Amino acid sequence: MSLFARGNWSIFGVDKSNLEDFKKSLNDSLTMFQLSQAKAALKTKGDKVATVGINPFDGPRLDERPQTIDVTLETMRILEFELTDNAAEQIKTIDLNLLGDNFGQTEGAFSLGYEGCYGFWAVFNEWEDLTDIASKREQFAYSTYERPYKFLNKEDKKALEMTLLPNTVTARVQFPVLVDFVSGLVFCANTNAEAIGSVRDLLLEMGAKPVSLHWEFGSYDWPTLFLNKVASQTKFKDEMATRADERSRFSKEEIESLDDKNMEKIVSTFFAISELESGRWAALATPAKIKLRKTLDAVTVADPSNGFTLLNISDEGQVASAALRIQELGSYFTKKGEERVTRNDTATFDINDNMNNQDAGVALLRGFDLPQFRKDLLKELKKNQATFDIHQYWSEWFSQMRGAVTTFIADVADLLNLDGTDPSIKPFGLIEYQNGANAISEEVSVNESGTTVKAVPA
Repeated sequence: MSLFARGNWSIFGVDKSNLEDFKKSLNDSLTMFQLSQAKAALKTKGDKVATVGINPFDGPRLDERPQTIDVTLETMRILEFELTDNAAEQIKTIDLNLLGDNFGQTEGAFSLGYEGCYGFWAVFNEWEDLTDIASKREQFAYSTYERPYKFLNKEDKKALEMTLLPNTVTARVQFPVLVDFVSGLVFCANTNAEAIGSVRDLLLEMGAKPVSLHWEFGSYDWPTLFLNKVASQTKFKDEMATRADERSRFSKEEIESLDDKNMEKIVSTFFAISELESGRWAALATPAKIKLRKTLDAVTVADPSNGFTLLNISDEGQVASAALRIQELGSYFTKKGEERVTRNDTATFDINDNMNNQDAGVALLRGFDLPQFRKDLLKELKKNQATFDIHQYWSEWFSQMRGAVTTFIADVADLLNLDGTDPSIKPFGLIEYQNGANAISEEVSVNESGTTVKAVPA
């Protein structure tokens, strides 16, 4: 998955006290080779097994760079953690710098420029046949042994498998991981529980203890409460109703666009929109699911006007899920000196009742994007005639993503009337799963200056 695009993310925590141990690992060449994609790829090819490795954020295929020496499987196995006494002596003679520049060997290779903030690619390798291996087995059994594969003895099956091995290849999947010891959060561009488990294992090997987190805003059904609070405070209902009526009688192409471009965007894109206490706006778009009544199954809608109509058929209409866009208003002056208001999407989220993955111990960011990211960076580059390196692109995305999560927590809390200063209200935001009566929860603060994590008694 690309970092700079709409996608699905998982968030879990990391023990902030482990930062120095993490740095120590990053600056240990042997440890980083052990965890590298360079070694993982060698092991997959040599031992025909699935592996997981990492590459620095600015080198998604760094492991494929030519090496200064040929790293043999024998040498690679000497560098395994499970060392024999003899291997432990051999390892002292190996100059890790001779392994080439195909893996990150220092903290600088992973640092995003902010203290305690790092990025890397988690790479998953499998040794597999990209064609139908079962049909290959069957054909080989027929032509060589004149029997179906199931009727071969153990020795013949083993011989057959060895014959088919050369036809297999290394399959590879990778995604970005952002580790932030300042807020105590880890962002993974993947929602698969097994993949997340592997990333957590990698962090443990690097001296950082993962922490399971989940979204918490007062009740289990907070996504529904939040969406319907936005819907109940919708602005421009008359304009939306007019457009919904037009859509019921005419095709989309037959409807004349409004002269007011901002209003046209609202009525053609959203079925609910509310101004938040922060001055930002929350807009609900499709795809969405609407319930005509609380006890009925939700209806999936793809057109915002249909969503508005269904939601307002009766007083019992409810939003079950929707695409949320957080917006900020801006303005500019025309050549004639007239001020024009702009409405910009700053972050997107898919809000539904599947916001946590308890099995993986993560909170989910589905449909997350920073719509203005590319536009703003290109504008900055053009304005200042600047040149960004890969490090700056990752750093800026990380900074804005962390900020988007902070404002999301603040806006949900404000809309649901959760006051962080009231001791009677449970902690909200990204909360650690509780394990027993003396568990400690961790709350992500909602200050505007940046995301922090503080311990709060459960």
